[in-house]
Amino acid sequence: MLKIQGRYLSGKTSKEADAFLEAYDNKAVYLFRSESEARTAIDLSCLSVSSRLGRTPREILLGDGQMLITEDHAGADALVRLIKGKNNSFVYRLESHLPVIFLSLILTVVSVGLGIVYGIPKTAQFLAHEFPALSTDKFSDGLSVLDKTWFEPSALDADKQAALLARFEPFLNEHQALTPRVHFRSGVGPNAFALPNGDIIFTDEFVALAEHDEELIAVLFHELGHLQHKHMARRAIQDAMMALFALFILGDVNSADLVTAIPTLLLDLSYSRDFEREADQYALEQLKAANIPVDRFASIMMKLDKASQAKQEDESDFKLPGYLSTHPLMHERISEIKRAADSAPH
Repeated sequence: MLKIQGRYLSGKTSKEADAFLEAYDNKAVYLFRSESEARTAIDLSCLSVSSRLGRTPREILLGDGQMLITEDHAGADALVRLIKGKNNSFVYRLESHLPVIFLSLILTVVSVGLGIVYGIPKTAQFLAHEFPALSTDKFSDGLSVLDKTWFEPSALDADKQAALLARFEPFLNEHQALTPRVHFRSGVGPNAFALPNGDIIFTDEFVALAEHDEELIAVLFHELGHLQHKHMARRAIQDAMMALFALFILGDVNSADLVTAIPTLLLDLSYSRDFEREADQYALEQLKAANIPVDRFASIMMKLDKASQAKQEDESDFKLPGYLSTHPLMHERISEIKRAADSAPH
Protein backbone atom coordinates (compact mmCIF):
# COMPACT_ATOMS: atom_id res chain seq x y z
CA MET A 1 0.00 0.00 0.00
CA LEU A 2 1.13 3.55 -0.84
CA LYS A 3 0.16 6.43 1.45
CA ILE A 4 0.69 10.09 0.48
CA GLN A 5 0.08 12.92 2.94
CA GLY A 6 -0.88 16.38 1.70
CA ARG A 7 -3.30 19.31 1.68
CA TYR A 8 -6.65 18.86 -0.01
CA LEU A 9 -8.43 21.48 -2.14
CA SER A 10 -11.97 20.83 -3.27
CA GLY A 11 -11.80 23.15 -6.30
CA LYS A 12 -14.86 24.99 -5.04
CA THR A 13 -13.24 27.07 -2.30
CA SER A 14 -9.69 28.14 -1.42
CA LYS A 15 -9.90 26.41 1.96
CA GLU A 16 -7.30 23.69 2.52
CA ALA A 17 -7.67 20.58 4.66
CA ASP A 18 -5.25 17.87 5.73
CA ALA A 19 -5.77 14.69 3.75
CA PHE A 20 -3.98 11.67 2.38
CA LEU A 21 -4.22 9.22 -0.48
CA GLU A 22 -4.00 5.46 -0.21
CA ALA A 23 -3.14 3.49 -3.33
CA TYR A 24 -2.96 -0.27 -3.69
CA ASP A 25 -1.24 -2.61 -6.10
CA ASN A 26 -4.60 -3.41 -7.67
CA LYS A 27 -4.67 0.31 -8.63
CA ALA A 28 -7.45 1.15 -6.19
CA VAL A 29 -6.97 4.72 -4.91
CA TYR A 30 -8.82 6.33 -2.03
CA LEU A 31 -8.89 9.84 -0.58
CA PHE A 32 -9.17 10.40 3.18
CA ARG A 33 -9.96 13.87 4.56
CA SER A 34 -9.38 14.84 8.19
CA GLU A 35 -12.89 16.11 8.72
CA SER A 36 -14.37 12.81 7.64
CA GLU A 37 -13.36 9.20 8.30
CA ALA A 38 -15.17 8.13 5.15
CA ARG A 39 -12.97 7.35 2.18
CA THR A 40 -13.63 8.53 -1.36
CA ALA A 41 -12.72 6.26 -4.26
CA ILE A 42 -10.72 8.04 -6.98
CA ASP A 43 -10.97 6.98 -10.61
CA LEU A 44 -7.44 6.16 -11.75
CA SER A 45 -8.09 7.71 -15.17
CA CYS A 46 -8.71 11.08 -13.46
CA LEU A 47 -5.38 11.09 -11.62
CA SER A 48 -2.57 13.31 -12.85
CA VAL A 49 0.68 14.17 -11.06
CA SER A 50 2.70 17.31 -11.80
CA SER A 51 6.33 16.87 -12.85
CA ARG A 52 9.05 17.03 -10.22
CA LEU A 53 10.84 20.38 -10.00
CA GLY A 54 13.39 20.50 -7.18
CA ARG A 55 11.64 20.71 -3.83
CA THR A 56 8.56 22.42 -5.21
CA PRO A 57 5.38 20.80 -3.83
CA ARG A 58 3.66 18.44 -6.28
CA GLU A 59 0.06 18.74 -7.39
CA ILE A 60 -2.00 15.55 -7.66
CA LEU A 61 -5.14 16.25 -9.67
CA LEU A 62 -8.06 14.07 -8.57
CA GLY A 63 -10.72 15.09 -11.10
CA ASP A 64 -13.68 17.49 -10.79
CA GLY A 65 -11.28 20.30 -9.83
CA GLN A 66 -10.04 18.47 -6.73
CA MET A 67 -6.35 18.50 -5.86
CA LEU A 68 -3.93 17.16 -3.28
CA ILE A 69 -0.76 19.20 -2.76
CA THR A 70 2.07 17.16 -1.30
CA GLU A 71 5.75 17.45 -0.50
CA ASP A 72 6.11 13.67 -0.49
CA HIS A 73 8.06 13.42 -3.74
CA ALA A 74 8.89 9.74 -3.31
CA GLY A 75 5.22 8.97 -2.83
CA ALA A 76 4.22 11.10 -5.82
CA ASP A 77 6.83 9.32 -7.99
CA ALA A 78 5.51 5.96 -6.87
CA LEU A 79 1.99 7.07 -7.72
CA VAL A 80 3.16 8.06 -11.20
CA ARG A 81 4.58 4.57 -11.68
CA LEU A 82 1.31 3.08 -10.52
CA ILE A 83 -0.70 5.26 -12.93
CA LYS A 84 1.55 4.61 -15.93
CA GLY A 85 2.16 0.96 -15.24
CA LYS A 86 5.06 -1.20 -16.28
CA ASN A 87 4.47 -0.64 -20.00
CA ASN A 88 5.29 3.03 -19.61
CA SER A 89 8.15 2.69 -17.13
CA PHE A 90 10.70 3.51 -19.88
CA VAL A 91 8.98 6.85 -20.50
CA TYR A 92 8.98 7.57 -16.80
CA ARG A 93 12.71 6.81 -16.55
CA LEU A 94 13.34 9.21 -19.41
CA GLU A 95 11.35 11.92 -17.68
CA SER A 96 13.30 11.35 -14.47
CA HIS A 97 16.75 11.08 -16.07
CA LEU A 98 18.73 14.30 -15.57
CA PRO A 99 21.01 13.95 -18.66
CA VAL A 100 17.96 13.37 -20.86
CA ILE A 101 16.24 16.40 -19.40
CA PHE A 102 19.38 18.50 -19.92
CA LEU A 103 19.74 17.32 -23.53
CA SER A 104 16.06 18.05 -24.17
CA LEU A 105 16.52 21.56 -22.77
CA ILE A 106 19.50 22.19 -25.07
CA LEU A 107 17.60 20.90 -28.10
CA THR A 108 14.63 23.11 -27.19
CA VAL A 109 16.80 26.22 -26.86
CA VAL A 110 18.55 25.47 -30.17
CA SER A 111 15.23 24.89 -31.91
CA VAL A 112 13.80 28.13 -30.56
CA GLY A 113 16.94 30.03 -31.61
CA LEU A 114 16.88 28.61 -35.14
CA GLY A 115 13.19 29.43 -35.41
CA ILE A 116 13.78 33.06 -34.44
CA VAL A 117 16.94 33.61 -36.49
CA TYR A 118 15.92 31.72 -39.62
CA GLY A 119 12.34 30.50 -39.42
CA ILE A 120 10.55 33.79 -38.73
CA PRO A 121 12.42 35.86 -41.37
CA LYS A 122 11.97 33.18 -44.04
CA THR A 123 8.28 32.79 -43.24
CA ALA A 124 7.75 36.57 -43.30
CA GLN A 125 9.57 36.80 -46.63
CA PHE A 126 7.35 34.08 -48.11
CA LEU A 127 4.12 35.66 -46.85
CA ALA A 128 5.08 39.17 -48.00
CA HIS A 129 5.84 38.00 -51.54
CA GLU A 130 3.02 35.47 -51.88
CA PHE A 131 0.36 37.79 -50.43
CA PRO A 132 1.25 41.25 -51.77
CA ALA A 133 -2.00 42.76 -50.45
CA LEU A 134 -0.35 42.62 -47.02
CA SER A 135 2.04 45.34 -48.16
CA THR A 136 -0.36 47.56 -50.12
CA ASP A 137 -3.94 47.53 -48.88
CA LYS A 138 -3.01 48.11 -45.23
CA PHE A 139 -0.77 51.09 -46.04
CA SER A 140 -2.64 52.72 -48.91
CA ASP A 141 -3.27 55.95 -47.00
CA GLY A 142 0.10 56.08 -45.25
CA LEU A 143 1.26 59.29 -46.93
CA SER A 144 -1.93 61.18 -46.13
CA VAL A 145 -1.58 60.21 -42.47
CA LEU A 146 2.05 61.38 -42.43
CA ASP A 147 1.04 64.64 -44.08
CA LYS A 148 -1.39 65.29 -41.24
CA THR A 149 0.94 64.28 -38.43
CA TRP A 150 4.56 64.68 -39.47
CA PHE A 151 5.35 66.30 -42.80
CA GLU A 152 5.14 69.85 -44.01
CA PRO A 153 4.66 70.80 -47.69
CA SER A 154 7.81 70.91 -49.80
CA ALA A 155 9.40 74.31 -50.32
CA LEU A 156 11.21 73.18 -53.48
CA ASP A 157 10.16 75.25 -56.47
CA ALA A 158 8.11 73.54 -59.15
CA ASP A 159 10.95 73.60 -61.70
CA LYS A 160 13.32 71.80 -59.33
CA GLN A 161 10.74 69.13 -58.54
CA ALA A 162 9.92 68.67 -62.22
CA ALA A 163 13.60 68.37 -63.12
CA LEU A 164 14.21 65.72 -60.48
CA LEU A 165 11.11 63.76 -61.45
CA ALA A 166 12.29 63.82 -65.06
CA ARG A 167 15.65 62.38 -63.97
CA PHE A 168 13.90 59.71 -61.91
CA GLU A 169 11.31 58.78 -64.56
CA PRO A 170 13.34 56.23 -66.59
CA PHE A 171 14.23 54.29 -63.45
CA LEU A 172 10.70 54.45 -62.07
CA ASN A 173 9.39 53.11 -65.40
CA GLU A 174 11.74 50.15 -65.08
CA HIS A 175 10.10 49.35 -61.72
CA GLN A 176 6.45 49.85 -62.68
CA ALA A 177 5.51 46.55 -61.07
CA LEU A 178 6.28 48.22 -57.73
CA THR A 179 3.98 51.20 -58.55
CA PRO A 180 6.60 53.73 -57.37
CA ARG A 181 5.66 57.40 -56.98
CA VAL A 182 8.09 60.07 -55.79
CA HIS A 183 6.93 62.87 -53.47
CA PHE A 184 8.73 65.81 -51.90
CA ARG A 185 8.08 66.95 -48.34
CA SER A 186 9.86 68.90 -45.59
CA GLY A 187 9.92 69.37 -41.84
CA VAL A 188 11.68 66.20 -40.66
CA GLY A 189 15.31 66.83 -41.54
CA PRO A 190 17.33 65.08 -44.25
CA ASN A 191 15.62 61.79 -44.98
CA ALA A 192 14.27 59.54 -47.71
CA PHE A 193 12.14 56.45 -47.33
CA ALA A 194 9.58 54.26 -49.07
CA LEU A 195 6.09 53.25 -47.97
CA PRO A 196 4.84 49.74 -48.82
CA ASN A 197 2.30 50.99 -51.38
CA GLY A 198 5.05 52.47 -53.55
CA ASP A 199 5.21 56.07 -52.27
CA ILE A 200 8.83 57.26 -52.02
CA ILE A 201 9.46 60.47 -50.09
CA PHE A 202 12.46 62.77 -50.39
CA THR A 203 12.67 65.65 -47.94
CA ASP A 204 13.83 69.09 -49.01
CA GLU A 205 16.65 68.86 -46.50
CA PHE A 206 17.86 65.66 -48.12
CA VAL A 207 17.69 67.09 -51.62
CA ALA A 208 19.76 70.05 -50.39
CA LEU A 209 22.56 67.68 -49.31
CA ALA A 210 23.04 66.35 -52.84
CA GLU A 211 25.54 68.05 -55.11
CA HIS A 212 24.62 65.85 -58.07
CA ASP A 213 21.34 64.32 -59.25
CA GLU A 214 23.03 60.93 -59.47
CA GLU A 215 23.44 60.96 -55.70
CA LEU A 216 19.65 61.18 -55.36
CA ILE A 217 19.24 58.47 -58.01
CA ALA A 218 21.45 56.21 -55.88
CA VAL A 219 19.14 56.77 -52.91
CA LEU A 220 16.12 56.23 -55.17
CA PHE A 221 17.53 52.80 -56.03
CA HIS A 222 17.98 52.08 -52.32
CA GLU A 223 14.31 52.87 -51.64
CA LEU A 224 13.26 50.82 -54.67
CA GLY A 225 15.25 48.00 -53.07
CA HIS A 226 13.04 48.24 -50.00
CA LEU A 227 9.97 47.99 -52.22
CA GLN A 228 11.42 45.18 -54.31
CA HIS A 229 12.15 43.07 -51.24
CA LYS A 230 8.95 44.16 -49.42
CA HIS A 231 10.88 45.08 -46.31
CA MET A 232 8.16 46.99 -44.48
CA ALA A 233 5.61 44.22 -44.98
CA ARG A 234 8.16 41.66 -43.83
CA ARG A 235 8.98 43.80 -40.79
CA ALA A 236 5.29 44.02 -39.85
CA ILE A 237 4.82 40.27 -40.28
CA GLN A 238 7.97 39.52 -38.29
CA ASP A 239 6.85 41.77 -35.44
CA ALA A 240 3.49 39.99 -35.32
CA MET A 241 5.17 36.57 -35.41
CA MET A 242 7.57 37.57 -32.63
CA ALA A 243 4.61 38.61 -30.47
CA LEU A 244 2.88 35.28 -31.14
CA PHE A 245 6.12 33.44 -30.46
CA ALA A 246 6.47 35.21 -27.11
CA LEU A 247 2.85 34.35 -26.29
CA PHE A 248 3.50 30.69 -27.14
CA ILE A 249 6.69 30.47 -25.06
CA LEU A 250 5.60 32.58 -22.07
CA GLY A 251 1.88 31.88 -22.10
CA ASP A 252 1.19 35.57 -21.48
CA VAL A 253 2.76 38.51 -23.34
CA ASN A 254 2.28 40.73 -20.28
CA SER A 255 4.53 38.44 -18.27
CA ALA A 256 7.56 39.17 -20.46
CA ASP A 257 10.06 41.03 -18.32
CA LEU A 258 13.23 42.88 -19.28
CA VAL A 259 15.20 39.65 -19.57
CA THR A 260 12.94 38.37 -22.36
CA ALA A 261 12.18 41.75 -23.93
CA ILE A 262 15.81 42.75 -24.61
CA PRO A 263 16.71 39.72 -26.78
CA THR A 264 13.46 40.16 -28.72
CA LEU A 265 14.23 43.85 -29.29
CA LEU A 266 17.78 43.13 -30.46
CA LEU A 267 16.57 40.45 -32.87
CA ASP A 268 13.97 42.82 -34.30
CA LEU A 269 16.57 45.56 -34.81
CA SER A 270 18.87 43.03 -36.42
CA TYR A 271 16.15 42.18 -38.92
CA SER A 272 15.92 45.88 -39.81
CA ARG A 273 19.69 46.21 -40.27
CA ASP A 274 19.63 43.22 -42.60
CA PHE A 275 16.96 44.96 -44.66
CA GLU A 276 19.11 48.07 -44.98
CA ARG A 277 22.06 46.03 -46.17
CA GLU A 278 19.84 44.25 -48.69
CA ALA A 279 18.53 47.58 -50.02
CA ASP A 280 22.11 48.91 -50.23
CA GLN A 281 23.11 45.89 -52.30
CA TYR A 282 20.14 46.39 -54.60
CA ALA A 283 21.12 50.04 -55.10
CA LEU A 284 24.69 49.05 -55.99
CA GLU A 285 23.46 46.56 -58.57
CA GLN A 286 21.11 49.10 -60.14
CA LEU A 287 23.80 51.79 -60.27
CA LYS A 288 26.15 49.47 -62.12
CA ALA A 289 23.37 48.48 -64.54
CA ALA A 290 22.63 52.17 -65.22
CA ASN A 291 26.35 53.01 -65.67
CA ILE A 292 26.21 55.47 -62.79
CA PRO A 293 29.37 55.69 -60.65
CA VAL A 294 28.88 53.68 -57.47
CA ASP A 295 30.76 56.29 -55.47
CA ARG A 296 27.76 58.62 -55.91
CA PHE A 297 26.06 56.45 -53.32
CA ALA A 298 29.02 56.66 -50.96
CA SER A 299 29.22 60.45 -51.29
CA ILE A 300 25.56 61.05 -50.39
CA MET A 301 25.83 58.61 -47.47
CA MET A 302 28.87 60.49 -46.15
CA LYS A 303 26.97 63.79 -46.38
CA LEU A 304 23.99 62.25 -44.61
CA ASP A 305 26.28 60.86 -41.90
CA LYS A 306 27.90 64.26 -41.39
CA ALA A 307 24.50 65.98 -41.16
CA SER A 308 23.26 63.35 -38.71
CA GLN A 309 26.30 63.72 -36.46
CA ALA A 310 25.93 67.49 -36.44
CA LYS A 311 22.29 67.16 -35.44
CA GLN A 312 23.13 64.73 -32.63
CA GLU A 313 25.79 67.06 -31.29
CA ASP A 314 23.29 69.92 -31.29
CA GLU A 315 20.50 67.97 -29.63
CA SER A 316 22.22 65.61 -27.22
CA ASP A 317 25.50 64.10 -26.16
CA PHE A 318 23.79 60.69 -26.01
CA LYS A 319 24.34 58.35 -28.95
CA LEU A 320 22.89 54.88 -29.37
CA PRO A 321 25.41 52.06 -29.76
CA GLY A 322 25.38 50.25 -33.08
CA TYR A 323 23.50 47.19 -31.84
CA LEU A 324 20.56 49.40 -30.79
CA SER A 325 20.26 51.06 -34.18
CA THR A 326 17.76 49.89 -36.78
CA HIS A 327 20.28 50.81 -39.48
CA PRO A 328 23.79 49.40 -39.77
CA LEU A 329 26.40 51.82 -38.52
CA MET A 330 26.87 54.41 -41.24
CA HIS A 331 30.63 53.91 -41.47
CA GLU A 332 30.01 50.20 -42.10
CA ARG A 333 27.64 50.98 -44.96
CA ILE A 334 29.98 53.56 -46.46
CA SER A 335 32.88 51.11 -46.28
CA GLU A 336 30.84 48.46 -48.10
CA ILE A 337 29.82 50.94 -50.79
CA LYS A 338 33.40 52.12 -51.25
CA ARG A 339 34.58 48.52 -51.59
CA ALA A 340 31.96 48.01 -54.30
CA ALA A 341 33.10 51.20 -56.04
CA ASP A 342 36.75 50.10 -55.96
CA SER A 343 35.85 46.71 -57.44
CA ALA A 344 33.64 48.17 -60.17
CA PRO A 345 35.14 48.23 -63.69
CA HIS A 346 36.34 51.67 -64.77
